[in-house]
Amino acid sequence: MKRTKLAVVALLLGISSFINLFGLEKGIMAIIAGVLAIRELAETRQTGGKVVAWIGMVLGALSMATIIFMLLWKGPQLLEYFKRLPRFR
Repeated sequence: MKRTKLAVVALLLGISSFINLFGLEKGIMAIIAGVLAIRELAETRQTGGKVVAWIGMVLGALSMATIIFMLLWKGPQLLEYFKRLPRFR
C-alpha cells in the first residue's frame, strides 16, 4: 500500500510541532498538509495514508490548542515579567 507524501509530511509536522517550543506554525502546516493529502487521496481513490494524514492533523491541532491555552493562561504573567525587565521600560 503506497502512502501519499503529503500524509507523511503532515505526520512529521504534527510530531515536530510538539518538540519545538512555540510550534504554532508547524501545527498550522500539519493541518494544511493533512487536508491536502486527504484531497489527493480522494481524487486518486487511494486508501493508503488517510489515517497517517488524520493523525498529523490531530497532532497539529492538539499542539495549537495547547500553545493557545498556555498563552491565555500564563500570558498575563509573562507580560508582567517582561515589564519588570530593565530594557523594556
